[in-house]
Amino acid sequence: MREIEVVELVKRFNDLLVVDGVSFTVDSGEFVCIVGPSGCGKTTLIRMIAGLEKPDKGCVKIEGEELTSSRKGLYGYVPQDDALMPWRTVLNNVMLGLELMGVDGREAYERAQEVISMVGLKGFEDYYPHQLSGGMRKRVAIARALAVDPRILLMDEPFANIDAQTRWIMQKELMALWSKFKKTVIFVTHNVEEAVYLADKVIMLTKRPARVKREIAIDLPRPRDKLSQPFVKYRERIIDMLREEVPEI
Repeated sequence: MREIEVVELVKRFNDLLVVDGVSFTVDSGEFVCIVGPSGCGKTTLIRMIAGLEKPDKGCVKIEGEELTSSRKGLYGYVPQDDALMPWRTVLNNVMLGLELMGVDGREAYERAQEVISMVGLKGFEDYYPHQLSGGMRKRVAIARALAVDPRILLMDEPFANIDAQTRWIMQKELMALWSKFKKTVIFVTHNVEEAVYLADKVIMLTKRPARVKREIAIDLPRPRDKLSQPFVKYRERIIDMLREEVPEI
């Protein structure tokens, strides 16, 4: 079932055209990765999908209904930086969205504890962000997004600033969570290998202003072997398209 329809989105900042007529669809439970050159407008695009940025033209539809603003409980949003509140513990950071939604204190506590356990942070509930590694902070941000039980999970390069080993672990853990909950996911990344590993479909954008260059269905079984020939072929195909936009890559 089609859940998200992005229709001819256009966004300018003053005289700078950033997104120019981007359209694509996402089915319920589908994992979609958005890939494109640095600075092409990926973050602006996902913020418009979230209702955090108003498009100059076009719209986003959820199950056929136009989204006019950010709606509580519809999205879980994981930004590039984890955006944790340093004065709140892991538990209280995860509970934040639930508190804003007015969820009863006891229920919020229990739901937060449940997702903390799911992301592998049981025992760290009383730690503060400065006491955590980069990977653990990302787990808190993901737990916070999942705690509100969103229909759609939006993730803007959530693994960009962590080391390669931790990133690989986080990718595997995210796949395990997605397989369990089957949330609809839109995931922005610069990392082509990450996109091929995670996605059902990759939306390839042009350099700024962003337009859809191509949609690539990743027809590989899960779990995926990054060293397999079919995986490598998908990766090379997308890299070749990226080089058409940025020849120096």
